[in-house]
Amino acid sequence: MGSDEIRGWAFTTRTLPTWQREAVDRRDPALDIRIDPLGQNDPYRLGPEAWTVTAGGRTTYVSSSMTWREALDKLIADLGR
Repeated sequence: MGSDEIRGWAFTTRTLPTWQREAVDRRDPALDIRIDPLGQNDPYRLGPEAWTVTAGGRTTYVSSSMTWREALDKLIADLGR
């Protein structure tokens, strides 16, 4: 798994769990979280890396084209409430 530098912030599979944990903890700190890369089986997929994030029966996605703030805001809106 790689990383992308997005507007001065390293978006990696290591930073994503921190953001999603922050979002999900607003709802229930005991919820398990799952991250799955999108398009991992598509050799013709072009564009930024993206991941689906699932917690407590809710699923959303984030993309490496987002800023860290956009990604965190989306995670909070979709998973944290």
